[in-house]
Amino acid sequence: MSSWKYIVAVVSVSIGGTLLFGYWALGQYDLAFNNFDASYNQLAASIAANTKLASSKRTATTTDSSTIATTTPGISLLFPAKNDKIYIGCKYKISWQPSTTTVVTSLGIALVDAGTKKPVVPTVSGLAATSTPLQSDYLDWKVGSTSPGEYYIHVSNINDQEITREGEIFTVKKLPKGERCAS
Repeated sequence: MSSWKYIVAVVSVSIGGTLLFGYWALGQYDLAFNNFDASYNQLAASIAANTKLASSKRTATTTDSSTIATTTPGISLLFPAKNDKIYIGCKYKISWQPSTTTVVTSLGIALVDAGTKKPVVPTVSGLAATSTPLQSDYLDWKVGSTSPGEYYIHVSNINDQEITREGEIFTVKKLPKGERCAS
């Protein structure tokens, strides 16, 4: 009979130790991901504060059947346009037409989810929050690992002057199997 007491005691201590370890491990898990969540929220708030997104105003003009542009003082976004095919992982040139008085030397730019009106984190979208295209009329963009869906390009500043400009809504899709990105 005394051997049963020892067996029950050993099993109880083993179960108690396992439960204690599990409780401790969950606490460590929560601690690690709370820190991660806080840093992500801080980054998202910083991006939102710097871009000052306008959620309801869109101005579009169609210049001809092949060029769709969003006209703004100082700059007109030409690509991506409404019907352009954009694929995850492919490279594109975001292009614009500067006004005669504007030479673009720096650009605050973000990819924005058209449904939520929230900017996509730069590491996911493939667009740096501030780009310096060095007096050119395009910006190289490799589409990041963003989810398929509808997006638009938001310009928050040109040459360090705050503005609010939005491009046309376009669709980002997964690259079909068997196809390669256009060079």
